[in-house]
Amino acid sequence: MHVEDLIDQMGAFGRYQMLVTSLALGPVIATAWSLLSMSFSSVVPDWWCVTLGSGVANLTRDSPLYKYCPDEASKANGTAIACTRVYAQGVRTVVTEWDLVCEKSWVTSTVTSIQMAGVLTGALLAGQSADLWGRRTINFGFTALMIVANLVAALSVAWQMYAVTMFFIGLSCGVVLVVGIQMAVECTGAKWRTVHAAIPFWQTGVAVFALFSYLLEDWQHLHFASAAIYSPLVLGWIILPESVRWLATQNRLEDAEKAVETIARYNRCPKPTNALAKLRMVAEEAKHEATGAARKYTYLDVYRSWKMFRRSLCSNVIWFSSALVFYVISLGVQKLSFNLYLNIFLIGCADIPCTFLSFYLTRTCFGRRWAAASFYFLTCACCIGIVIASVTATEENKGAVMNYLAIAAKLCLGGGWDVMTVFSTEIYPTVIRSLGYGASSAFARIGGIVAPFIALMTDNLVLPYSAMSVLMLLSGACALLLPETRLVAMEDLIIVKTCTSDVSDVMLPCADVSENSLPTLYNEKNKSDEVHVRL
Repeated sequence: MHVEDLIDQMGAFGRYQMLVTSLALGPVIATAWSLLSMSFSSVVPDWWCVTLGSGVANLTRDSPLYKYCPDEASKANGTAIACTRVYAQGVRTVVTEWDLVCEKSWVTSTVTSIQMAGVLTGALLAGQSADLWGRRTINFGFTALMIVANLVAALSVAWQMYAVTMFFIGLSCGVVLVVGIQMAVECTGAKWRTVHAAIPFWQTGVAVFALFSYLLEDWQHLHFASAAIYSPLVLGWIILPESVRWLATQNRLEDAEKAVETIARYNRCPKPTNALAKLRMVAEEAKHEATGAARKYTYLDVYRSWKMFRRSLCSNVIWFSSALVFYVISLGVQKLSFNLYLNIFLIGCADIPCTFLSFYLTRTCFGRRWAAASFYFLTCACCIGIVIASVTATEENKGAVMNYLAIAAKLCLGGGWDVMTVFSTEIYPTVIRSLGYGASSAFARIGGIVAPFIALMTDNLVLPYSAMSVLMLLSGACALLLPETRLVAMEDLIIVKTCTSDVSDVMLPCADVSENSLPTLYNEKNKSDEVHVRL
């Protein structure tokens, strides 16, 4: 509460917050490139298995050599055709680079999952490291690693080397996606937190990726372009100070006071006269919470109490489901009708309208819970529509109908995930915010690991979209189980509260009590006074 007061005095969303939003969330644009790169790099262009001595002038899709792969039986009895694979000119992907078809067709899905495993590792690493060493150092340090990893990926000489570099690209993406939003939200007033989700950084990245994929049509050039986009953003490490909230909880009062001065200078406001006093109060409370020791929080603290466990579990389920559905739709654009690049562009831009709608809804009495739940229920309806269309629609209309429904599902999903991006940061205090958000992001990456096998390993859309509709229905229900956080000040510490009522599960003002005095305060005879953790 103390830091929240300082932010309101210096400007809830002024020039400084705009600068932090641009530099901390700007890398998300290039992150979209990196995470969707396999949507282009895994494309299999037309190819033929050309026999020795035959020409390549009259190769057509009607040829028996078109995408011909000898099976094991023909290899065993010697009837397999001896041929060399020839790919259509124009598009250069990792498939054409290392001949990843037939017996190597599994490689592209595996590389994508390896990348998602890197994102999972990065999300877990970010949650712990950002709470230990600060937001700024971790965020911009891994932004620099992203640049190096993209350059090395572009210079890969074998698919095994490329898979390793994609792991480190995923690792960097996982860190940036977790820590960047923390930097932006922690310096913004309660009324303006959702603005960070309303700015379409990710959507812009996807749309620009589609444009560059169409113009370049070369997987190496795309990695070089991604590295170039990242480069200017590293300057944020020099320009921006560390998070005031994090510095105060770490008892680095001198650095925290300098950060306050920086914010006031950028926002052209006088430095609050009580700044040092409020920062010292946060530091003392943090020291008291740690019972005099320099306590290091871990992921166990995210699930320690029942209420925190319930909130974290609901958030984890939502993020897992959102990522799985997002990547199944995005990676499955090759199976949709129309042009590949147009599909990527439309899927990237589809949720921009819902991004602004989510910003409006979360700032009104609709709140976070119902806004997120509504978007997920609508996504569920779209997935059910795709299942019905794939079974009942005529061949003439099936492609167009399913395309429109997939874009609509992506649109609604984007709105729900935008709400959760901010919502998932607000339910945690500063001391475990990165841990809690990192845990949810890690579950999202598990969904991302599973998604490629669902999207690329089957042509039947009925079962995948049936499962996705169930997940979206479950996500909507989980969103309604989370506490409403609209206009509620974010906590900096794990504060224990006592309340006489918790019927609505809304964060209501309660009396502060010490965590150490909890056993003596809890009265078994007075069941109306429920003791719970205010997170």
